[in-house]
Amino acid sequence: MRRAFRILRLALGAAILVYLYRSGMFTLRPLEKLWASWPISVAGIAILLADIFIMGIRTCWMFEPIGMHLPIWKSFQLNLVASFFTNVIPGAAGGDVARIFYTTKGNPGNRAKVTIVVLLDRGVGLFSMLVLPLLVAPFFLELLRNVRVLRDLMIVDAAAAVAMLAGFLLCVYNDWMRALVATSSPRWERWLKLPKRVLDVLGDYRGGAKQLLGALAMSVVANASVILVMALALLPINPTWLSWKMCLLVPLGQLANSLPLTPGGLGVGEAAFHSLFEMSGLHGGVESVISWRIWRAVVGLIGLGVYLGGLGRVVFDQPASAEGDVKR
Repeated sequence: MRRAFRILRLALGAAILVYLYRSGMFTLRPLEKLWASWPISVAGIAILLADIFIMGIRTCWMFEPIGMHLPIWKSFQLNLVASFFTNVIPGAAGGDVARIFYTTKGNPGNRAKVTIVVLLDRGVGLFSMLVLPLLVAPFFLELLRNVRVLRDLMIVDAAAAVAMLAGFLLCVYNDWMRALVATSSPRWERWLKLPKRVLDVLGDYRGGAKQLLGALAMSVVANASVILVMALALLPINPTWLSWKMCLLVPLGQLANSLPLTPGGLGVGEAAFHSLFEMSGLHGGVESVISWRIWRAVVGLIGLGVYLGGLGRVVFDQPASAEGDVKR
């Protein structure tokens, strides 16, 4: 059943691409120029690798508040492997599963804690994707006034960012919630075991504001690099398609691409970028996404090589014991 569902999602993504192609919304002919301009392709791949390295630093910092040390090189390899699985499994779930698998190896006593931190790391990445359009929005007020759909999207984006931040702060700094879970009736203990564990781990971040802010800053930089990658993609295809508006449109398109509907957002991202670019008076939305996917696939192959080579028994400096955490 699960395999059939994955095939269905892949078919959905392929169907969207076929529809966009047959409708004349994009052609593959301009992409031929991408192969001839190999230095630009090398630059695009290098930026994507730097993006993953930055995310690796973010992951390291996310483990520090709970007293665990993840070496940067191991974290870089971990995120490379995750990039491969993100490309072949719907949404970012595949990458998260790979990261959870490797970070929990050799850490049986802290498996739940490590899993929560990995998911929180993903949450920081998602939050930074929501924040980035808000940071650049003041430079495109005229565009937002003229295009109601974009304005509505920004309102939804801001609401989602506020909700995520409020929820996180509520879990970290409100003792009454933790006390309510701890003093609940024994008959609810089975159902409240996981929420209690999550609240305990999040409570460790009270003194980790520096690491959290650093991780968020790193994530914003990593997400902003995608704008540069997609701008590079249009340079050999048609330089006249380049526009500063991409600074606002690309982050919004990336949010749509991250929806777990098809493998890696295939088809969904193309449709979203086409609509965003067209309503803003731009061209090349689909071409830029396809170019980005090609370069990302190359990076994914590097991740596949790391996966086949193996990350070793554990990714941490030393495994955490069942009795306590590994202190840095």
